[in-house]
Amino acid sequence: MKTNDRQLIELMKEVDSGAAQLPDFQRGWVWDDGRIRSLILSVIHNFPVGAAMFLEYGNESIHFKHKPIEGSPADQTVEPDELILDGQQRLTSLYAVMKGKKVINSKFDEKSIIISYNPLQDKFEVGYQATKKDPEWIYNISDVYTTSSSYKVINSFIKRLSEYRECKGEVLTEAEQDTISENINAIVNLKNHTLPVFDIKAHAEEEDVSEIFVRVTSGGVS
Repeated sequence: MKTNDRQLIELMKEVDSGAAQLPDFQRGWVWDDGRIRSLILSVIHNFPVGAAMFLEYGNESIHFKHKPIEGSPADQTVEPDELILDGQQRLTSLYAVMKGKKVINSKFDEKSIIISYNPLQDKFEVGYQATKKDPEWIYNISDVYTTSSSYKVINSFIKRLSEYRECKGEVLTEAEQDTISENINAIVNLKNHTLPVFDIKAHAEEEDVSEIFVRVTSGGVS
């Protein structure tokens, strides 16, 4: 076993293509909006969010079936390079938010998750549709994350907010504009965030892999 720091954007590509999948015995995605919100805030502020654990696929003595992460377009017949033993809930949540993908979950009912964000208050809300009409909120973080540059997003948002403030006889201050720029830049730069990943090599014994899985997941959501 060895540890590697891997960029989120690369992990999201692997989930998208099916190169990283789940062992078939993993349960579904169960996180609620509070956990998703907390995770996104932590990642944006570059706080540690724990490590993931991957098993290299291809050991003939380990007969785990595989399945794509929920929301991934990967076909079930695609053979993965790795199986995600620990980190499913975090990676699925990040994938749904950053890619704007639909996820299958009783709460979200196969609808795309929308993360509404107030960059001045640095506050998030999670749902499947834009529930706020306040112009101080951005309604879909995936649109910000997938942009090639934050410049256009920042200018557009500041213009909208400045016009709204003017209608109220108020002014958007330079300090507020700096705060907006800093927080929106942080979202665009999510792709540069790294996650520690423990890589278990394919020659590991099946009993050892099972024991590791039980130990690292026993503290999660029941």
